[in-house]
Amino acid sequence: MPKDENNTIVELDDEHNVFILTEEQLHPNLIGFHRVQVDATEKCLIYRDGLLFKTLGPGPHRWWNGFRHKWKKQRINMRVEMLPFSVKGRVKGPAMPQDVPGAAAVDLACDVTAALDLVCRLADIDTFLQYRNPLSVFSSSFQNMVVELIGNLPYDQLGKWAVDLRTQIYDRLTLPGRDNAERRVGIRVEEVFVREFKPNTAHDRNMMANYQLVERVRREVAEAEAKEQGAVKTAASLRAQGELLNIAPSILALKDTPIGIELLKHDASLRNMAFAAGLNPGVNIQPIRDTTGQLTSGQTGQIGYLNPPSADPRGIPAPPPGASGPLYNSAQPQVSGQLYDNTTLSNTSPFSPPSSGSPSGAPASGGEPVESARRARELEALQQQGFIPVGVGKVEPLRDQNGNPTTREWVLMVQSPRADGFPLIVFHCPVLYPTVAPTVQVRQATGSLTWTVPNTLNSWQAGRLLVEIAQEINNDLP
Repeated sequence: MPKDENNTIVELDDEHNVFILTEEQLHPNLIGFHRVQVDATEKCLIYRDGLLFKTLGPGPHRWWNGFRHKWKKQRINMRVEMLPFSVKGRVKGPAMPQDVPGAAAVDLACDVTAALDLVCRLADIDTFLQYRNPLSVFSSSFQNMVVELIGNLPYDQLGKWAVDLRTQIYDRLTLPGRDNAERRVGIRVEEVFVREFKPNTAHDRNMMANYQLVERVRREVAEAEAKEQGAVKTAASLRAQGELLNIAPSILALKDTPIGIELLKHDASLRNMAFAAGLNPGVNIQPIRDTTGQLTSGQTGQIGYLNPPSADPRGIPAPPPGASGPLYNSAQPQVSGQLYDNTTLSNTSPFSPPSSGSPSGAPASGGEPVESARRARELEALQQQGFIPVGVGKVEPLRDQNGNPTTREWVLMVQSPRADGFPLIVFHCPVLYPTVAPTVQVRQATGSLTWTVPNTLNSWQAGRLLVEIAQEINNDLP
């Protein structure tokens, strides 16, 4: 409103009208007295000749006019008013995963909005009146403070950031400091309320999608683990049944299918024929000559069936009633060829298959068992085919039954990397090697060393290498 120097105490704007209600001219009564009734929610400022004369509280008041004085009053609103404010800003978003390159240098942020209500009352009239637009000044100070505070708050979907912002704003407006509202514009802030807040919808959708993805992955992992445990139990059960029935677990797994039923029928028929012929259907080997007398008298070499061994993989038939002896010891892992248990054969006198031109395992005296060039050639060939020699082998003495050294042999241990472990193959190369064939021990990923005669040894020649034996054993291991 335009200022009239003769009639106006102070120029008032619309923003002043929140707390400065009206400015009125006072006139005395007939006997020269002024009478004013002040409302309970107001107080009045009385001006005489343009200067503040006194402040009147609630209730009736009267005073003498005097001579040639002009009187005015300003009605001051002493009620508690609520000032609404809307704040916008960017809060800290979710942290980047630490394994992402440059994650420490990346700060994500989310745009948020909140509506706050400030409960205020006028505390200092002079400070309030010195501003042309006091509420605009207060709003600018308020927004400046919000920008400073909101950037340090972490975002959350439940609105805790808005509550934390409310608390920090209240402290800054009421406690002593540069943002104290009473010191700045003469308004005392009594309380700050959060009316509503608007979350970051895009971020919340992403978080919900990520949560659903994580929960689905967890559920699928739990189901996969349960299925795996069930498969392990089923495989163990099929293995136990196969050992009991001397049937391959792979065939038992198909027992409820038409092809599995037919396989079981043919398996039973072939077993009957094998037993009728005096053969054991439990091992897949070629007939070899019994040169050590390990088999019973009159028993021929064993021809196996297509399924892997289970009850007695050495190919020895079930003992007749009352039979006993080392021939019927516990089962050992299967490889291609004739198998011998450590309980029946000692490390110093293993069985050697027939070889051309030399007796099997014939002892010799003096000299190195195998030439250095031959050793290097054997090691290089094994490594080229993926086998892992354990060192370069060592020369060990062979002893007779009385413990006296008779000759020496080159012992080389080789590992075969497989998915289920590292089976161990031990080659015993005598003095006349490679003219005389080596002897071989095998140990699967679990178990003990077992003497074996792979089929390669049946046709051994001086030009062959140990890697051929290792490849045959590796292919025949289950």
